[in-house]
Amino acid sequence: MQSLLNVTAVQATASGFVTVWPSDKLQPVASNLNVTASGQNIPNLAIVAVSLTGRVSLYTQSGTHFVADLSGYYISG
Repeated sequence: MQSLLNVTAVQATASGFVTVWPSDKLQPVASNLNVTASGQNIPNLAIVAVSLTGRVSLYTQSGTHFVADLSGYYISG
């Protein structure tokens, strides 16, 4: 199953990135959202697979708050 998430970085204190991935997998070496310490809210739409229990994990490498809004999901196949 794939989820459609809008991920927004809020009040970043340093440049960095946010990664979203299925919670039953290892964290990938990729980003879904790049962040700058501009004080702006920075959004990005991401399609992310979910775990067998329907969960995702989020990681930020810099000091930032983030919001993830679930817009929907679909089952491939």
